[in-house]
Amino acid sequence: MSTTALAIAQQLQTLPPIAEGTWEVLGPAPAAIAKIADRYRWQILLKGSPKNFYQLSKALCDLKDQCPRSTRLSIDVDPLNFL
Repeated sequence: MSTTALAIAQQLQTLPPIAEGTWEVLGPAPAAIAKIADRYRWQILLKGSPKNFYQLSKALCDLKDQCPRSTRLSIDVDPLNFL
């Protein structure tokens, strides 16, 4: 398992909406297409109520700024599929 994906998932557990139990962290898990252009891909799914979404989205942007330069973190608010 990717140590970076695991570290991000552990950091997500500490965010207030998730720690309060209104959101759930699922993953990390390998993406359906696990490797593209020599880059491995992992998915972390956040499942929860939209009422706390603003607080969560701000925390996610802060988390994105803390990622290593070698890691690309993309956030899809309402994914149509998981490919």
